[in-house]
Amino acid sequence: MSNKIKVGDLVYFYDDSDKHPYMVHDVFGNKISLGLMEYPDVEQDDYVDAIDLKLFNKSELINATKIINKLLN
Repeated sequence: MSNKIKVGDLVYFYDDSDKHPYMVHDVFGNKISLGLMEYPDVEQDDYVDAIDLKLFNKSELINATKIINKLLN
């Protein structure tokens, strides 16, 4: 993976055509803990493989941030 995923990043699942954003809570090697879909500040119980996730590019990140902020409020 060329871009390293870190805590606080917004990511989406590689195969998600809607690109729903998830907040990264923890990174343990190639395992990533995400926030819940509808409650991004609540950490999921399971870790997912980093290979299944992608970072948003700059133009997509603006919209992803708006979605996360709306869910947090």
